[in-house]
Amino acid sequence: MAEVSASGSLAIHSTNTDTSSDASGMACRFDHMKSEWGFDRLLALETFNTAGFLDDNDSCTFGVELSVPRDTGKGEYMSIIKGLKNNTFTWKIHNFSDMKDEKTWSDEFSTGDYPWWLCLYPIGFGKAHGKSISLYLYLGAGADIPEGGKLYVEYKLRMKNHSGDRKKHCVKEDQHWFSPQTHSEGFEDFVALNSLRDQGLKQNDSLIVEVEITFMAIVRGLN
Repeated sequence: MAEVSASGSLAIHSTNTDTSSDASGMACRFDHMKSEWGFDRLLALETFNTAGFLDDNDSCTFGVELSVPRDTGKGEYMSIIKGLKNNTFTWKIHNFSDMKDEKTWSDEFSTGDYPWWLCLYPIGFGKAHGKSISLYLYLGAGADIPEGGKLYVEYKLRMKNHSGDRKKHCVKEDQHWFSPQTHSEGFEDFVALNSLRDQGLKQNDSLIVEVEITFMAIVRGLN
């Protein structure tokens, strides 16, 4: 499947008021790894049930408006980076309670011939400040990405339970297009600070943080 970019809106029509509730400004990029787009919260269920969006036949009307820009004639090709070696990096953090810095960095590690870092905010970043640990994956500054190219990465971030029971690890998965302009991605609210000990994630004031990069592909532009 070739990559297709589009913009538009989704709408639900109300038969009572002859109006529509819509979510506009949707920017989409479809490709073989992401074939659907939409909104998690298009309309509150209570509003949907009471504001005339269901007619007498228990039916409703949805609408979509899409705009697809003209093809410029330029293209891209993707090369999957196979046989990833050293794709799991483990970072042991000691004396967690004594951390006074806003953020702390892991050592650099290499996966798929690209440099990476982990960045942890001990007392959270942004809206999670004072509530949760924030954890991010960073692409190293020396990464060799061709001009106009980007690096697609699927990864898992873990905070490991000290008992070694995998079912008790805190694990979050994500995917991201890395480039010189967008070189980091992660979770603002990775794990609540007040649950570290109860979940067995902190022991002897130490944490075990891990990243596993499960898929990588480099995208280059066609001249």
